Amino acid sequence: MRHSILAVSVVAVLLLGNGVAFGQANPPRYNVTDLGDLGGGEAYASAINSSGQVIGTSYLPGHSLGGSCDERRAFVYQNGVISELPSLPGTRLALASGINEGGDVSGTNYVYVADSSCTRGCFPGFCEIQTPVLVSNGAAIDLSAPLPWYAGVANHVNSNRQVVGWSRKADLPNPRTWHAFLWENGARTDLGTLDSDWSIATSINDDGVVVGYSQLVEGSGLLYGFRWSGGQMTQLPSLGANTYNGASDVNASGEAVGWSGPNFSETHAVFFPSSGGVVDLGNLGGTQGFAYALNDRADAVGSSFTAGNLSRHGFLYRNGQLWDLNDLIPAGSGWELIAATDTNNAGSIVGYGCKNSRVVPPSGCVDGQGTPTFPRSFLLTPIQSITDLEDLVRSFDLPKGLENSLLAKLAAAQRAVDAGQTAVACNLLDAFANEVRAQSGKGLTSDQAALIFQTLALVRSGLGCA
Repeated sequence: MRHSILAVSVVAVLLLGNGVAFGQANPPRYNVTDLGDLGGGEAYASAINSSGQVIGTSYLPGHSLGGSCDERRAFVYQNGVISELPSLPGTRLALASGINEGGDVSGTNYVYVADSSCTRGCFPGFCEIQTPVLVSNGAAIDLSAPLPWYAGVANHVNSNRQVVGWSRKADLPNPRTWHAFLWENGARTDLGTLDSDWSIATSINDDGVVVGYSQLVEGSGLLYGFRWSGGQMTQLPSLGANTYNGASDVNASGEAVGWSGPNFSETHAVFFPSSGGVVDLGNLGGTQGFAYALNDRADAVGSSFTAGNLSRHGFLYRNGQLWDLNDLIPAGSGWELIAATDTNNAGSIVGYGCKNSRVVPPSGCVDGQGTPTFPRSFLLTPIQSITDLEDLVRSFDLPKGLENSLLAKLAAAQRAVDAGQTAVACNLLDAFANEVRAQSGKGLTSDQAALIFQTLALVRSGLGCA
């Protein structure tokens, strides 16, 4: 759960899929919300936590299409309001990439310091300092370390306020290279590499398991995902003999998602079980595929080119099925969703897309007259049904007696709904809730019970239960 498409793209590792057919039974449904922006019209949501706080990056007023040097800031969206996040003094470009359950945000500030010797870049006469930051308790904390470390990006933060990312190191044979790092309480740990070149850490869970990707040898083009735990980095498997691979997110169970392919133009979205191996998640018909994030239910989200690479769409992978998110939102919404960048345990999804316009691959938007428009950030809120509760119960691999008992109550509630007996259905859902409560900490873990109650609340609300 978590991740930032913007942070991963630092080494140009984005876009999507090739693949397999996707199922159409019991599709989930979502309402779509435009998260707004900070005045510049263009915005990208990158991550969401279980409280529903969304973070991302937005341009400021005065932004024009194609204005890549226009100033932008990190934002947080909560309770229907978008607000600018704090940044370091002198920041002109700020990115937000990860958020933990407490609302701490990892990201990157591009700080500009006046210096006439700097004559290139977006702001001539100012030197750019790429700085990893942690936004916590209303302030931006500079995570820079003394030499040999310099510059860098903070990609993710867990609930223990451990931050991972990448940073350049002056003491390496090639000073232009960078290493994955782990920051904790002001101290930085070099996570190393899979061989002798660079590495990037993309995500960390609360147990301190880190994932990312690493190039083996400078100029080799051999790129592989890694899992780092207990001071040791191990290579993740690839699909066949593919040499262009990586991991973008890890959940509480140590499961991860990412990509695998022979090159940048031919990648598949993949899932890495915590027990080992790699699973091809398929795609939406095109030639590139990346999974960007997953939640603790192993729902994965990402982006894929569609058939003929005519468009690029966000996707959801759940229980062996791959869904085009554009098929799961209300018809006539005006949206074409380009990429899904994160999903939380309640099943909400964030990303960016084209509103009242269509996608021009890889990620541009044009209106009906062919005029370019700004991409916008979105929040998808699941329209929960009893079927969603049934799928959730099945996903937990519970003792058969308990699973059958819970499913029987849900089936009875669904029959009541189908018969128009809403009050009866609500009473049956109360009985279901009582059994979940009684089994919490026994047949169900407390986390499983909490997730069921989150989903149940949405189902009851949709039915109008008191």
